Amino acid sequence: DLLLIEVSRRINSCIREADTAARFGGDEFVVMLGDLHEDQAESTTQATNVAEKIRSMVSEPYLLKINHQDDKEHLTVEHRCTSSIGVVVFSYNDTSENILKLADMAMYQAKESGRNRVVVNSVDSCNVLATNQSVMILRLAWHESYDCGEPSIDQDHRKLFDLANALIESAFTRNE
Repeated sequence: DLLLIEVSRRINSCIREADTAARFGGDEFVVMLGDLHEDQAESTTQATNVAEKIRSMVSEPYLLKINHQDDKEHLTVEHRCTSSIGVVVFSYNDTSENILKLADMAMYQAKESGRNRVVVNSVDSCNVLATNQSVMILRLAWHESYDCGEPSIDQDHRKLFDLANALIESAFTRNE
């Protein structure tokens, strides 16, 4: 429990007020980033920096104070751990089940690739770019039917698509 509390604190120290972090279960956490930069390259850099910052912070040593039954004495234990981070890029019309499934696949790919890594996966059936170790990397395509009619929301959704494609491209070129 002490380790999970400290991991949670470290994750929260890496994100902004506009972002959301939650414990998903066991030792898994979910982080949702919002309000990223309009420029595709800049937003890709922002998302990558957040994921790498979380990965780095989680891998720093932990000094955990364990209280004895009488609560007067405690033992300090140093612990080290790493994180395997799966990032999924999605559109607003994807189901939460599918998003979580793809995030889980990306996380397991990070584990299979040697742990302590960030792997990006995306959601859409439009344009397949490549297949990398059984995880498909897809390109998101905006369709006018996705417009909800509120200009600011539609603009934000388009920005998310641009960010997703930049992240996909970045992940694909990093692994070549």
